[in-house]
Amino acid sequence: MQITIRGLEQKDIVTVLPMIQKMFLEHDLAEPDLFSPNSISTEKIQKYLEEAITDKDCKVFVALIDQEIVGTIRATIKDAPSFYKDNKLGYTDDLVVKEEHRRNGIGGELINKTIEYYKSKGVSLIESKIYEFNKPSQALSEKNGFKKTFSYFYKRI
Repeated sequence: MQITIRGLEQKDIVTVLPMIQKMFLEHDLAEPDLFSPNSISTEKIQKYLEEAITDKDCKVFVALIDQEIVGTIRATIKDAPSFYKDNKLGYTDDLVVKEEHRRNGIGGELINKTIEYYKSKGVSLIESKIYEFNKPSQALSEKNGFKKTFSYFYKRI
């Protein structure tokens, strides 16, 4: 199985959008206090992906097998808090692999591609927010050298 990874193109949005939408729906069901049904609308996700294509500090990658898009990941470069050792921070998000292609190394390949991207931009620290319910993504991150350093807490008031 040959995995090819490249940047997201406008023509890919029609394929990637339902993958992202499904992921957002899973998050909405698991964390209804954080998301709204309106946040997973096709229009909002399309705009989100289109903006990523033109954002100089963002890169969305897609993984292909036999010309079929089977996964995606988003890499964004941000300013790090002033008290960090690094002044730039890589923020990795929206890692999705189609269910029928999971556990075949695609997620790891996507993570490695973001690491290459960050290195090429002079970024040496990567952050990723993974929800507590998403144990498979947590395990994948740990397998790829990430360590859990803190947790976010939310309260609706």
